[in-house]
Amino acid sequence: MWFSKSQNEVLVDSSVGLSESEAKARLDKYGLNKLKGKPKKSILTLFLSQLKDMLIYVLLAATIITLIIGEIADSVIILLVIILNAVIGV
Repeated sequence: MWFSKSQNEVLVDSSVGLSESEAKARLDKYGLNKLKGKPKKSILTLFLSQLKDMLIYVLLAATIITLIIGEIADSVIILLVIILNAVIGV
């Protein structure tokens, strides 16, 4: 490896390198020198991932309880808070 070589072996003339044909052969064999990125998540996946939190589950339970006791306005407000939280989180 380069780190085990002497300074004179590493610091050479930049005009002495791979030939065009060797560079093309390596490019064909190994491909471009690029990192592979992570696949991008869809907006829906990001939105649904925001709902996977214990506090969200507690708020959903509170929504169900308020619906059972007949407080529809409170249920709607809690659901709007959950949705707003998920939208901001995306």
